[in-house]
Amino acid sequence: MMTNPNRTGRALRCVALAAGLLTLQAAQADNTLDNSSFESGLTGWTTSGTVSTSSVSVHTGTLAAAVTGDASAISATLATATPVSGIVQFSFWAQSSLGPLSLLVYTFSDGSTSSDSIFDLGNSDWTLYDLTSTLKALGEGKSLLGFSIYGNSGAISYIDDVVLNLSPVSELSPLSLWTVGLLALGLTAWRQQRHGGSLRGDEAQDTAILR
Repeated sequence: MMTNPNRTGRALRCVALAAGLLTLQAAQADNTLDNSSFESGLTGWTTSGTVSTSSVSVHTGTLAAAVTGDASAISATLATATPVSGIVQFSFWAQSSLGPLSLLVYTFSDGSTSSDSIFDLGNSDWTLYDLTSTLKALGEGKSLLGFSIYGNSGAISYIDDVVLNLSPVSELSPLSLWTVGLLALGLTAWRQQRHGGSLRGDEAQDTAILR
């Protein structure tokens, strides 16, 4: 018995759409930091020394953190200690007219700390600092609890758009469950066309449940 090419095509398109949606969702990684661009002032951050928000120099939005002096810092503490191996991005944008940031300190759940002072902000342009590989090297086998970004003694350091992205969780959200159901329906319809338009009892029952 010949199959209906239009119906078969629709079934295959359904399968492709469902697979695409599932892949798209799996690729998403969310920033775990609240108020990462300081648009709500310093809410969600702790500070030491002279720290404020400023509209004088921003990367995006209307505000950035302004850190004055090498004894001043903005700090973030994670709600849950996060395995460093599961961090896919740690970065921020910074701008300063003179000198480097003095220090960035990572705090781990075992009570240890590691510091990094590689930043060169001796220019007037906003610069992206992606520290993912550095964090992974310093925190190998550990869980990150928080971090502190210190300013410099030569000028105000402006910090904006801090990103800490984690690997997407494996549990299925409602969208994933809907996508799996769509995928199953598409496969069932495709199999029906290949077998002459009839479903076996167990396949028909599965289709009814999904509906």
